[in-house]
Amino acid sequence: MKAKISFSSVNATSDPVNWIYKLEDAGFQGWEIVGEGLQKLEKGKNGGEFRERVREIHETTNLFLSLHTPLSDINIASVNERIWAECVRQLKESIENAYEFIDDICVVHPGFFSPLSVQTPEKAFQKAIALTEVCEFAADRGLRVAVENLTSANMLMGRFPDELVKIVR
Repeated sequence: MKAKISFSSVNATSDPVNWIYKLEDAGFQGWEIVGEGLQKLEKGKNGGEFRERVREIHETTNLFLSLHTPLSDINIASVNERIWAECVRQLKESIENAYEFIDDICVVHPGFFSPLSVQTPEKAFQKAIALTEVCEFAADRGLRVAVENLTSANMLMGRFPDELVKIVR
């Protein structure tokens, strides 16, 4: 399989429609849709122009499309049950709204420690392990989930290989 280099931008101020069509000409083979802000895909009456542009790109280009599920304010390691449930709901909603365009991969962040969970890190890891619920949801739509390692900022989970292994096992 030939390597594919994809483009990803979390820029929330630039309309992606202005640059999506330039990706292939710039040498990219793929585009990672960041499922929030101006790149959020929605179904129904709110789906709008952006959804149609993504459909057009999917049908008329050779770009390999992947999804980066929402990351702002999302914490699948939250020990607050209602916040955790809402985060999982939003990840699933993002996958549901985009899966018909996605070729294979959905990226998910592993979560972060809160002032409460940093005192009981095992509880946070147990919540993050529940990522399997999101994986099963994605698999039912023919997609795989990739858990993204994060920078070494103290409150972030998944900074080191052993943390990622702990989350995905």
